[in-house]
Amino acid sequence: FPLPEGLIETSTIQARERARNDLLMRCAQEKEVDDAMSKHEAESREAMIRNLKERFVIEEIARREKIFVTEDDVDARIQSMAGQMGRHPHELRSMLEAQEMLAPLRRSMREEKVREFLLSKAVVE
Repeated sequence: FPLPEGLIETSTIQARERARNDLLMRCAQEKEVDDAMSKHEAESREAMIRNLKERFVIEEIARREKIFVTEDDVDARIQSMAGQMGRHPHELRSMLEAQEMLAPLRRSMREEKVREFLLSKAVVE
């Protein structure tokens, strides 16, 4: 199915920003951030289109199957992330809120749940 050109462009910019923010949250070195940004610049247009289509399919499955992420799920993930980073969970939540990263975190968690659902329903012959 065709996608609007503006959506592809906006998604490319957002993907770069997500990668950058993810690395910064992990306290990455400046060179590591620069290398990751170069990688995202090189990502092909076709890969972005494929990723967008995949996201739409996953969101539709989540909607139909009533798969969602609760606030408890988010709290547990933040707790885990904070532990790995050696930070306090409230501090990490505040940082995620300030950087407007809670919605992308929820979306990522929802995608994980959909993938787990699909794997649980898969039949291997």
